[in-house]
Amino acid sequence: MGKNVYGDGFAFWFTTEKEMTGPAFGNTAVFNGVGVFFDTFMNTKHPVSFPYVGVMVNDGTKAYTNDDDNFLNNNGGCEV
Repeated sequence: MGKNVYGDGFAFWFTTEKEMTGPAFGNTAVFNGVGVFFDTFMNTKHPVSFPYVGVMVNDGTKAYTNDDDNFLNNNGGCEV
């Protein structure tokens, strides 16, 4: 088995909207609901290791931020 994980990851979405294509793991960056992100690629330096699972609860007022791996908008998460 390889030691490297390629790609940016995947997400599970639990939202009030139907699927909308966009830059946040294939979905829109602004949403109402919960996104669970399985991020396999570190876009910038963090105090945690990757892969990383992050959870974002959103009321439609925040946008998923890819440049910082959504680190500031995560409501929780853990290293995998």
